[in-house]
Order: sequence, then structure tokens, then C-alpha cells
Amino acid sequence: MGTLKKVIEFIANNSHDANKLIDIPAQGRIISKKQFKKVMFYNISDGANTIQITDNKGLLKHKNLKVDEVIKLNNYTLPMKTDGKLKNEIYVNNKSNLEVTGPIDVEDYEFPSKQRKTLQYLRNFPQYKFQTAYLSNLLKFRSYVEMNILNHMVDQGFVKVAPPLITENDCEDSGETFSVISTAKKHFFKPTKTQKENKEGGHANLTVSTQLHLEIMNRTIQKVFTMTPCFRAEKSDTKRHLSEFWMLEAELSYVDKVEELCDVTERMIRSVITGLLKDNDGLKFISNYEPFESTYDHLDSVDEKITRQEKMLQKWMLLDKAEWVRLDYSKAIELIQKQIAENDCFFVNENINWGDEISTEHEKWLATEYFKAPVFILNYPKKCKPFYMKKFKDEKMRDVVANFDLLFPEIGEIVGGSLREENYNLLISEMQERNMNLAHMKWYIDLRKNGSVPHGGFGLGFERLIVHLYGLNNIKDAIPFYRSYNNTLKV
Repeated sequence: MGTLKKVIEFIANNSHDANKLIDIPAQGRIISKKQFKKVMFYNISDGANTIQITDNKGLLKHKNLKVDEVIKLNNYTLPMKTDGKLKNEIYVNNKSNLEVTGPIDVEDYEFPSKQRKTLQYLRNFPQYKFQTAYLSNLLKFRSYVEMNILNHMVDQGFVKVAPPLITENDCEDSGETFSVISTAKKHFFKPTKTQKENKEGGHANLTVSTQLHLEIMNRTIQKVFTMTPCFRAEKSDTKRHLSEFWMLEAELSYVDKVEELCDVTERMIRSVITGLLKDNDGLKFISNYEPFESTYDHLDSVDEKITRQEKMLQKWMLLDKAEWVRLDYSKAIELIQKQIAENDCFFVNENINWGDEISTEHEKWLATEYFKAPVFILNYPKKCKPFYMKKFKDEKMRDVVANFDLLFPEIGEIVGGSLREENYNLLISEMQERNMNLAHMKWYIDLRKNGSVPHGGFGLGFERLIVHLYGLNNIKDAIPFYRSYNNTLKV
């Protein structure tokens, strides 16, 4: 197996005789080519390393090499060491042998190298888009952040578990689920007792959240977590929504204060930021070139004096140094109402009262402009949140729940969590009040009367975190192959 790493190691460890032919194959994809007078320069990459091929005499001109073609070069020479410095560079000579192992069909190739590619354009070519440095680096960045989080959770004593993705449950009770249908048999799964009574066949959904199954495993393992795809059939095609996305979910037993969940969440995300800032480790994934969202964006762009690397470093440092705010829902509503009263037409939604959902524009304003830091909003009204959250009375005797939403600057909510109702009678009462099917959720309710413990958990929308940390404008770019409402599944 020929890799560029072997070539680079050979360059570093050997004396440089300009006449010695090297037969270690240099193979990779041409990512750029340029000409300076009669000299041609080709940069090739194997996906891990990059090397420059220099053709001083135009010996490869007749090959008409194209960007994105894959080539293999043998019998090249190495550069002479100058000023103690070495370049990852090799030279073509009369005895060099170059083979185009992955040619391009010019007439059929829809991804021209010379065209300035906007992100909007790249989304139309999921099979080719990772040939751009910006998006291939994003894949590496995503992997880096994911591994950092997984390692942190294990270090904190969490056990990674594997809940199912096919389920009968709708954790959020929203009805926005994808049904699983078998081509082999109409009713692939046997019906449950409730389904039989309703004369239904066995049906299944793709999970909207693994929380309910995590609660089962959390009964015997104090701290569990998972990182899985989740699916929501929400009819929303925005820069913040996906139909298939990844979520890190965690459940902790013997927790009785929502602030404890906030502590765990903050430590987890701060661990990522610390890793990015350590020796500027995160900058290796950040190039200073950033494609526009669309062909019209450059008309409104500002000629900034700082590079993209400097901009991202500032963003990470702000998250690292900031004191993450913890704010009661009622206080958040007061701040939003005060802003509306003092500034006409500041928000699109100018009508918000206690008991209403906090909209995305309000979330962004709180985190981005008012506090300029991540914000935990605690203790929402009961009617705004799902049935499983533990409720209590606030100082005005209103029904609220022991929960939090973590808001990030520029993006809004990225994490939601709560204490879970562990009391059997209180859970049944809440479900009845919401006209839920108790028989359908009997197994979940029964957990409360058979050795229940205080517990809570949270879910992190992984792509939303990536959007902020990588400086993306659209969540569709934060996942390799996006699935969203009213969009074509190209691959």
C-alpha cells in the first residue's frame, strides 16, 4: 500500500541526492495545480497527507492532468535540503513514471474545479462535496469533537449504552414520527397487547429520542449515555432543523436538583472547548478560506481584517472565559418584555407572556446580545414541556417543571434536560391530564412503582454544537448527508 506518509517520512529521514530515483509510490488525488512560467506544480492528497509534485521541464504537460484525478508517480527525485528546512516536495524527471489511476470523464463530470463553489451549490453534489478542503476538514472537526465528548463522558464515569432506534414510543408525544414499514410483510412486528385490543397490527417508528430506554438502563447503572441518530418528521426546512440528526443523551440516577444536570452539561461542553484551545489544536481543522452560502452573499460581505482562524479562536476563547449564565424562565420573560417595551419592532414576535414558548429569536438575543454567553434557562411552565418532567409550584403557585434549556450565542437552544417524574401517582395524573394513552405506556409507568429512584437527564443536539463551533451558517452542512423536510434524497 503506497501512502504519502511513507514518502514524507522518507524525505525527512534520508540524505538528499538530487540524482537518486525514489521508487516509493506517491499516490493521491490532485487537489490543485498551478503554473509559474514553465514550471508546473501539482498538489496531491491521499486524504491524510499532502505533497507537492514539481515539474520543472513540462514533462507531464502531455498528460493534461486535471484537478480531482487520482495519480501515482514513481521514480521521482527529492529536493535538496536548504537552510536546514525540508519541503514535502518531489520532482519529476525523464525517468519518472506517472499513471492516472483515477481518470475523470470530462463530459460527464458535474463538479468543475475552476468554478467558485458556494455551500448552496455543494449541497447538490453530496457524492463530490468532500473533495473541497472546507467540508473535508469539517468531517475531521466533527470527529474530533465527538471523540472529545465521548472520552470526557467515560472519564466522568458514564457507561456508553446502545438503545434501539426502532421503537413503538414517541418520547416527545408530538406525533412527528417516521413509521417503519417492511417490504417483506405488512405487519413485521407482532402487535402489543394494546394494539391487539385496538385491532391494530404491530407498528413501529424511528426513535425521536432514546431517553425512555436510557431510563431503563439507568435503574441499575448510575450514569449512562449514548450517541445515536434521532428522527423527527417535523415539517420545517430551516437553517436549524434536520429530519435525521445525532444526539448525545445521558441519564443520571440519584439526582434531585436540575442544577446538577446543568453542571454536568457545562463540564461536558467546556471539555470540548478546552481541547480546541489547547495548543490551538482546533485550528488544524480551520482553513482561512470559507465558501459563501450563496452566489449573492459576497455582495453583503465585509472585508474583515482578521482571518477565519483568528475569528474561530476568538469565538472559542469567548466560550471558555465567559461565565455561563443560569436564569429562571420567569426572569427571561421579563428581560424580553423589557426589551420589547423599550425598542419598538425589535423582534418579529413582539407579543410574549409568561407561559409562552421562548422563540428562537428571543433565545438568540438573550445569549448573543444581552448576556454574550451561553445561558441556561431553568424552570419552564409545565404546559411548554413534555409529560415526563418533574413538576413543582413556583413562588406564585404556578405549575412549572424542573428543567433547563441551554442557549448558545448565534444558534439558540442546543441542549435540553430535566429531572424526570419518579412518582407513580403524579406521573399517571399528568398523563391523564394530557389525555395520553396510559396502556400504551404501561411499561414506562410501571418503572415508577417497582423500585423507582430520583433521576434526570439531557440531550445535546450534536449538529447544533458543530454549527457554532465551526462557524457554520446552515445546519445542513454540519452532518455529512443531510435529510430535511421537502428535500431530495440524492444519495
